[in-house]
Amino acid sequence: MVIQLANASSHDQELDERGLNFMLSVIKGIEPRDQLESILAAQMAAVHVASMTFARRLGSVGNIPQQDSAERAFNKLTRTCLSGKIFLDCGAFRCRHLTDWRS
Repeated sequence: MVIQLANASSHDQELDERGLNFMLSVIKGIEPRDQLESILAAQMAAVHVASMTFARRLGSVGNIPQQDSAERAFNKLTRTCLSGKIFLDCGAFRCRHLTDWRS
């Protein structure tokens, strides 16, 4: 998992050590209880970093298409992170039960 996080935090094939350490601290702070929660915590950390990248881009766009693109990406990423938080808060069994109606 550390290698995957390192890949997610790399820029132009260079490891972003501060970014990797941040993601690891997020995972540690979530205090996952099992492998599934560890994976979800890692995804939440990576999604958070990506959403902050798009938030920064949104603040410095040069035209409307760039603004629309950054806004859509930021919106989708923050919703994804919120879904992970809800899943962790309600517990795996209960969330699976709540989403069974989609099957």
